[in-house]
Amino acid sequence: MFAGHGVPRRPEDLRRLPCVTFDGPLPSPGWQLRDPATKLPLVVSVTSRLSVTTIEAALRAAVSHVGITRLLCYQVADSIQAGRLRVVLKRYEPEPAPVSIVHAARGQMPIKTRLFLDFATPRLRKSLAAIDCKM
Repeated sequence: MFAGHGVPRRPEDLRRLPCVTFDGPLPSPGWQLRDPATKLPLVVSVTSRLSVTTIEAALRAAVSHVGITRLLCYQVADSIQAGRLRVVLKRYEPEPAPVSIVHAARGQMPIKTRLFLDFATPRLRKSLAAIDCKM
């Protein structure tokens, strides 16, 4: 895809490239990036060539060269390591968001839930720490 359109060097370059957007639960007016000089957030409006409702579909479309997509590091790490995807605009990446496991029920937490959280939390922390998001 970059052969025909060039590799974006600045966020503004995204406006001229075909993009695959992900319509998740929280709609956004554009892609959230960060100015490397000021550390302030940037919102870049993109033109969607394809809009999908699942992360898997956005990933599959990007791997198939349909367009550029904006997904989280852990969602694309395997495809990047395998050479199927490439990170662009690394300098403009926002700070990583924290990941939490939340129990939303009221009252006392069931012991099964507590045991699951005690089991899952360190494993999730270790798995996320092992992903190289600076690719």
